[in-house]
Amino acid sequence: MKKILFLLLVPSLSLAGGPKYRQKDAKLQDEIANIYHDIANPVIQSGTAESLKILGTTTNDNAGEGYIGQVMSTSTAGNFINCPANATWGTAISTTATAGDWTCDGHIQWTTNGATIAGNYYMAINTTGGTSAGTTPDSQVAVLRSTTDDSSMSLSGVRIKLASAGTIYLQNFCQYSVATPKLYASLYCRRAR
Repeated sequence: MKKILFLLLVPSLSLAGGPKYRQKDAKLQDEIANIYHDIANPVIQSGTAESLKILGTTTNDNAGEGYIGQVMSTSTAGNFINCPANATWGTAISTTATAGDWTCDGHIQWTTNGATIAGNYYMAINTTGGTSAGTTPDSQVAVLRSTTDDSSMSLSGVRIKLASAGTIYLQNFCQYSVATPKLYASLYCRRAR
């Protein structure tokens, strides 16, 4: 660092003395350019976990788009919506996300709404919406409920990998008769990388 400071403070001295010093001066100028490049573009640095640090935050905000810690979340905003048709998978809620590795948590609260529950409630977090089954490995959960209980469950830590921008779905499945159960849903995804 002393050489760099000396060169920056007294450039005329580094040029004195002929070609030998000019070559050293050019080499130092290249080193300075690399230092400035590293400062301006820290994302392109590589190294071991011990040598790299991820910039944190000094306030209560989320990371920006594309950065580790970015958050995407949505909910039915306190409103209960109808469950999908009896014995059919359906989308409770979804969010769009950019390419990357996401860790997602979902929560569904069901109310029977006068329905007779004939089997289990299921939920899944995946990239397949509509009436398709929740088939992403480790994303499907089943909970047995009685015919009269309101219930809720959460599904946490589901890893979703997107090669390009896409949609992440919180899916649910109900078996019922007499009336249509209702549900409240929320989905929270955080970029892991």
